[in-house]
Amino acid sequence: MKVPSYEEFIALQKQVDQLQREIQFLIKSGGQWMDRKQAMQALRCSESTLHRLMRRGELPYRHEGKKTLFDADGVRAYIQSTRVSSESADQRLLAALHTSPVRIHNQTIS
Repeated sequence: MKVPSYEEFIALQKQVDQLQREIQFLIKSGGQWMDRKQAMQALRCSESTLHRLMRRGELPYRHEGKKTLFDADGVRAYIQSTRVSSESADQRLLAALHTSPVRIHNQTIS
């Protein structure tokens, strides 16, 4: 078995750290949906920008009655595609998710 060089070890360590952050994010936010206000907060955008992203198909969303809900993992992926670090994207998303739970027909959903 080949022993990795110091540089290879550091690169592997960074990959492990990234995977641990991914796992923690998925544990904290897995399968959650965001309302418009939460999505705008996480994306740091206006409502018109949010509508534009929806029209372009850049954000996964669904309608529940009159509410439009956004997939938290999709919002995260979009944030990361704008060259924001994974850690910063996770912080923004989790902060937005914790502002208030999404309620539909008097039920809290996640």
